[in-house]
Amino acid sequence: IEELVSSDHFVNPVTGTTFGLFGDKPIWRYSDAIKGGNIPRFPFLNGVSQNSLTPQGHCMDYAIDDPNFLVACVGRTEQRNCFSRDDGKRWEKWDGPWPGGLLREAGSIAVSNKSNVVIAPAGGNSGRVVYSKNADSAAPTWNDITLGGVSPVIASVNAVTTLRHVVSSDKTRPGVFALLVNNIDTTTDLPGRSIAGLWVTTNGGDNWTRTVE
Repeated sequence: IEELVSSDHFVNPVTGTTFGLFGDKPIWRYSDAIKGGNIPRFPFLNGVSQNSLTPQGHCMDYAIDDPNFLVACVGRTEQRNCFSRDDGKRWEKWDGPWPGGLLREAGSIAVSNKSNVVIAPAGGNSGRVVYSKNADSAAPTWNDITLGGVSPVIASVNAVTTLRHVVSSDKTRPGVFALLVNNIDTTTDLPGRSIAGLWVTTNGGDNWTRTVE
């Protein structure tokens, strides 16, 4: 790859730190850039660079209660959705256990208080939307969300190459997230309107209400 292909950009509104998210070199912290000497920052597998996996940067967000706590979706062939405790200088990959045994790579992510995270991973019909209320702990617990009696919720982002910000958090109200769901029936995998629309939770992901159909 001779040119960086941009996926997204992010500015931490509290610290002012700016980031670029790219294909092949996923997370760049622009504040560190000195004459091309910037090093792409992302969580290596077991601390070792895996160049053959060509990780790709996607969505990023910051915590209400700790602006140095950042979250990001990274991946292409390996799940590397991750978090940083120091405003993006170092990143750690979340490990499971995940509902269904798998969290797909990339996609969309949002954080409220740093303990409360929602991930809508890519991967089409195998990317289950999950949330945690202790995401900043040493052993976080992840659960499927439920929308209109449907769980797991899938088909949020169809591919790791697709940039879709489908989940966001309200930075003025802890525990409030909004999720945009495609016109897909997640039980039959066919077009339908079973749970399509805009859903909002006010308790960190436990319960969701459809506000727009």
